[in-house]
Amino acid sequence: MAARHTAKTDPDRRWYKTIDRITAALTWQPKLLIPDIRGDGDAIAYDDGTVYPHHNLYHITSDVWDLRALQALLRSGLAHLFVDAYAFKIGGGYLRFQAQYLRRIRIPRWDALTGDQQNELVTAGTTGVKLPASTVEAICGLDAESLNFMEEWR
Repeated sequence: MAARHTAKTDPDRRWYKTIDRITAALTWQPKLLIPDIRGDGDAIAYDDGTVYPHHNLYHITSDVWDLRALQALLRSGLAHLFVDAYAFKIGGGYLRFQAQYLRRIRIPRWDALTGDQQNELVTAGTTGVKLPASTVEAICGLDAESLNFMEEWR
């Protein structure tokens, strides 16, 4: 690495830094993990704080939402609905679940949900059960056409 042009011209500069910012504390923080290339949004996994996401493995953290509940909501087809609206499909019809598309997913505030809705989301996230379309409709206010699209990916 010392032979690199940037190391020779300015050795005091941080020429050795990685492209991606490293936040070591993220390793021990609970998070949702989402692989970049996926045919659906079903691969959203929960990590209780044991791994560091990198190499096209995106993460979501929250101090407000229960992550298991958020996992259930996103796996209901909601993540796929939003990503499909913005992303280009690549070979085989796969979507890229990249950060710029994940940021566009719109969900209601956790404290705007009723206690029953919160409990249903937490239970679905903990057990891995898919949310009924009626629950997603009530929580997100989606129309029948959007729900039909999401049902295709469940």
